[in-house]
Amino acid sequence: MNGSVDIPFNIVKDLDIDQEYQQRYRYDIDVEFTAVVREGVTGKEYTKCNSLTLYHKDYKVGLMNKGHFKPGLKYTALFKVVHPDDTPVDDNGPPVALKYGYSYHNKQLEFTESLILQPIHGLIRAEIYPPKDAKALRFYSTYMLYVYLHDYIDSAESPTGNYIQVERCDVMDVRVGQEVKFCVTATEPLTRIVYEVIGGGDIVLTHSLDIPGNSNSYEFSVMAVHRMAPKARILCYYVREDNEEVVADAMDFEVDGLFRTEVSIDTDLKEAEPGAQVAVRVNTKPDAWVGIVGVDQSVLLLKSGNDMTHKDVIQKLQTYDTTGINTFWGHNSSTAEQVFDNSGVVVVSNGFIYENEVYSLGPGERSQSVRSQSIVWRSLHDSVKEVCERSVSQSAPLDRQSQSKPTQTNVGISVKTRKHFPETWLWTSMQTGSNGCAVIKSTIPDTITSWVISAFAMHIETGLGIAPTPSKVTVFRPFFIKLSLPYSIIRGETVAIEAIVFNYTTKPIQSEVVFDNKKQEFEFSDRLHTKGVNISEMRQLVSIPANDGVSVTFTITPKTMGYIDIKLTANSAMAGDSVLRKLLVKPEGQTQHFNQSVLVDLLSSLT
Repeated sequence: MNGSVDIPFNIVKDLDIDQEYQQRYRYDIDVEFTAVVREGVTGKEYTKCNSLTLYHKDYKVGLMNKGHFKPGLKYTALFKVVHPDDTPVDDNGPPVALKYGYSYHNKQLEFTESLILQPIHGLIRAEIYPPKDAKALRFYSTYMLYVYLHDYIDSAESPTGNYIQVERCDVMDVRVGQEVKFCVTATEPLTRIVYEVIGGGDIVLTHSLDIPGNSNSYEFSVMAVHRMAPKARILCYYVREDNEEVVADAMDFEVDGLFRTEVSIDTDLKEAEPGAQVAVRVNTKPDAWVGIVGVDQSVLLLKSGNDMTHKDVIQKLQTYDTTGINTFWGHNSSTAEQVFDNSGVVVVSNGFIYENEVYSLGPGERSQSVRSQSIVWRSLHDSVKEVCERSVSQSAPLDRQSQSKPTQTNVGISVKTRKHFPETWLWTSMQTGSNGCAVIKSTIPDTITSWVISAFAMHIETGLGIAPTPSKVTVFRPFFIKLSLPYSIIRGETVAIEAIVFNYTTKPIQSEVVFDNKKQEFEFSDRLHTKGVNISEMRQLVSIPANDGVSVTFTITPKTMGYIDIKLTANSAMAGDSVLRKLLVKPEGQTQHFNQSVLVDLLSSLT
């Protein structure tokens, strides 16, 4: 198959799918595929399953930010226009027709407003200004003759109908050391506002601003510091003079520049033969502590999460955030009390902090309870009780296995036995010098594989740094043996030991494969039912085509328990290889059951 094959299917015809029925009742169909691949050399079969969804619509239009709108202030609705696989539609495609309407106290919702917007990178932004007496908002969209009805968006709540809204004045990415511009807008003139920036579970900055000219809007800037990375929240509020109501709003913003310790890793060899010396070089800040790990790529393919990444650190830091996001409400808060509560701050006030428990079942269906003069207590550090200590144990140098003596074959080729097959090659740490460089030289293991090497560093001033891209060293030789062993076998049972001899040279090779049994730990047999023969070795002659492999099978019966040596050597006039692996032999036996009777006298004992 040369690694891949295309198999065409007519899914609708083969599965007898009624497309008209699917379109009429608007449901998707999941189709599951199962592929079975048989390896030609070994005869092993591998099975893989995958699924395909047949959608009843060719496109999807979805509202991304439900939240709450604030009557009298701008509301920005963000929609995504994508294909069923979530890839964005083309920018030069047709526009999206939006219609929306509001529901009021005693009036049902009617779609009276409309917008025509062109998707850019699969996104459209609809900026609208809801009236001050609106209670709910709803959109429906039309794209490519498909109609999409979106969920209701409830209004925020205030007993006086006054709100404040904080937004970013720009959409540029912000790094540590740059200014972040914010715009504050209110439904009434402002005289004074207070803002706080919360990051990493702590209050980073707090400041009050006097608003000149009693304006309804104001712009201000905040300098981004490292404590705000990777995400921070700005909380703005003011106190009304009429009834001492606290009007508040908050929003999250991202700050780049979390990692201030730059780390890079490289090796002097990208390809090497088993047992070669490889130098690993890490560059970072001077006098930094560096941790290095090298893992077999096959281990990483089985399961991820074996190493520390930028994403892992960011996700861990977000657990220290005091922001309490309620998934029922999304990212916006409906009342001032929820704004403070979701920000995780302590509020001690005898003012009027409005609390409204809203459970929206549709437009106009609400249940509320208003709390007037009160004291609201919210602990800033309730969610930061766990102190995480991440350390990398400094391991001793890798155990040096005794150097195997070269095997002299009958055709004069000297072959070194490969017997060092760890899953982890490097696990060490060191200190960088004044030039910020650390170099470690190590013998690469005997496994024919690729080794993925990553590094991180800790600096006393700039903290943690992780190499963004790991380095890779591929171990390969043109002629080698691949030995497939079970985890364990039972003493006395007959088992087939299969090996594959690969020839990646440009010419065919005739090779003699020798199975060593000098320790007399097992017996050879020609067939599974044949009695074993005590000989010191077994030989097979095979012919291996160029750029191909040939399977060789030996049948053995173990005589001893514990780990036995499985050593195979392939000899030829052009190349050779030798492999030594350990195989666990368990004792034979059968399950035995025992009964033990115990008399329990409840009359003579209180227990």
